[in-house]
Amino acid sequence: MTVWSVASSSIDVKPNFQGFGDLVNRQTPLIQTFQAFGRVNPAAGFPVVWNVYTAAATAADVAEGVDISTFYYQAESGASLPVVAKYVPVRLGAVMKANAEAGGTYDMTMENQIMKSSEDALKALETAFCGATQDVGLQAINDSTGTYAGINQASVTTWAGAELSTISGSIHGQATSILATLQGRGVGVSSLCAFGHPTAIRKFAASAGVSGSVTVMSPPGGGPTDAGQFPHQYKWNGIPFVPVDSLPAGDLHFLDMSDASIEMLKGPVVESIDGSSLDSKLAVVVMGGLKLATRNRHAKLTGCDDASAT
Repeated sequence: MTVWSVASSSIDVKPNFQGFGDLVNRQTPLIQTFQAFGRVNPAAGFPVVWNVYTAAATAADVAEGVDISTFYYQAESGASLPVVAKYVPVRLGAVMKANAEAGGTYDMTMENQIMKSSEDALKALETAFCGATQDVGLQAINDSTGTYAGINQASVTTWAGAELSTISGSIHGQATSILATLQGRGVGVSSLCAFGHPTAIRKFAASAGVSGSVTVMSPPGGGPTDAGQFPHQYKWNGIPFVPVDSLPAGDLHFLDMSDASIEMLKGPVVESIDGSSLDSKLAVVVMGGLKLATRNRHAKLTGCDDASAT
């Protein structure tokens, strides 16, 4: 195990200026956006379990003098989401710890290690949420096929997100079709948020420009036009676009933020690790899960980075 010791800690000597540089991208735009929408919830425990209504009861015409002989019920399936758990271990050598506690030579050594390790733990969680592991990552969760949260789309056909490919087609046109599908399922545009790799968003912006989208041509309320394809707050039909570097370059995910949530079981919290040495050993732990309660209220476009997509 790597030990942060006096020999390797000359950079922790007290600086004569405030702050520090950081060459590592530790940003978590997916998690931060869920926080901004108020959709990061404390979990009572994992697995997270909820019921999903899969079919409605049938309405019948009222007829006088006719007995009711057929009855229906609301069909249900049980969904169950497993936890995603990550940790970042930190070890501070005994002499280094004593120096840090004395405070004469080194500055904020342990505090900085914990702060950056907490960011690393959250980044690892976000990377998992953007991956393709079943029940964990958006690529598998937000999909038109397969099993999510224990419900198999092959058995429950309505357990399918809207999904279209933009390969050899118009990105903007396919996105318009996606939006129409979601509206037909009762999803309001005001509750949608789009997450995509910067490349996918750039390609979408270019496609919208070719289609003559007024959102690209002029900002709401007038003012100067930004001709770039990476506007600071890009929107389409009022839907904000959030660049997420951990997502694949070709995917755009349209999530109904009134239905999606991140359920947090723990963290990031610091846990002490006992041992036989005098070193300080600890781990920053984070646990949670990405939940789409109603899978068919969400959608994705794939292939946005394909050379033939326009």
